[in-house]
Amino acid sequence: MMWELIRLNKKKSVLLFACMALILLTLGYLIGEVFFERFWVGILLAIVVWAILAAVSFTKGESILLKTNNTYLVSKEMHPQLHNVVEEMCLAANINYKPQIYLIATPSLNAFATGIKEENAAIAVTTGLLENLNRDELQGVIAHELSHIYHRDTLYMTLAATMLGSIQMLSRMSLRASRFVGGSRFSSGSGSRSRSKSSSNSSSNSSGLRALLFLLLILVSIIGPFFAMLFYFSLSRKREYLADASAARLTRYPEGLASALEKISMSSFIRNANSLTGPMFIVNPLRSTDSLL
Repeated sequence: MMWELIRLNKKKSVLLFACMALILLTLGYLIGEVFFERFWVGILLAIVVWAILAAVSFTKGESILLKTNNTYLVSKEMHPQLHNVVEEMCLAANINYKPQIYLIATPSLNAFATGIKEENAAIAVTTGLLENLNRDELQGVIAHELSHIYHRDTLYMTLAATMLGSIQMLSRMSLRASRFVGGSRFSSGSGSRSRSKSSSNSSSNSSGLRALLFLLLILVSIIGPFFAMLFYFSLSRKREYLADASAARLTRYPEGLASALEKISMSSFIRNANSLTGPMFIVNPLRSTDSLL
């Protein structure tokens, strides 16, 4: 039963990722048609922007995420129990490389995993987490984060985050550029395609089509980032559920993780987290304790 749920979870994750890709390509298509009169130019532009952001994330993403949250490397001498738990769960998960362990100096309770590959993976936990969880609860959290590494969730979420960033960037560029283009460009006979038409009727149809594409571009630029954000957070939740199931299998004590999540949900706020890095955490770090009262 559990393996069937995991399989369905993976299928839904692929579907959500495909929806984000569709938004990006649609936006690129409209940009190409409206601003370059060649749809493939816009699609190529969208792919190039995503590729550049992905390349930066693949090479510097781990360090950026760790620095953004003001983490510091912790040795085994400083926290032997934390290192022992990580080593135990690495054996249980059949992970060959022990991830580096970082601490976030905050009384809040939270944790995240990062790293495209096992050999450069890292786990970060807050000092509040270590102070408030017992060993069974800590084991559940570490198993959860190691499951992200094992299932390569950090890779998928990095790709999704860069895709979301690309959609947001292209949308802002399109909205700014549209102010200078305006509707005058699509008046009858003004476009290069319209001038190539021999009849005024064909010219009018061409101008009408381009005006429609212009309006569609504005619409997609406004609502596209919103839906992309929804898909991004939904994808994150799907991967979190998968990690929960895997953690229960690794620890053979699901009550530990359940108890930990209950505690974390009451104090998960991380000051330096944002909408892109937030889904990397085990519990939403953007929600302050006050919002729960």
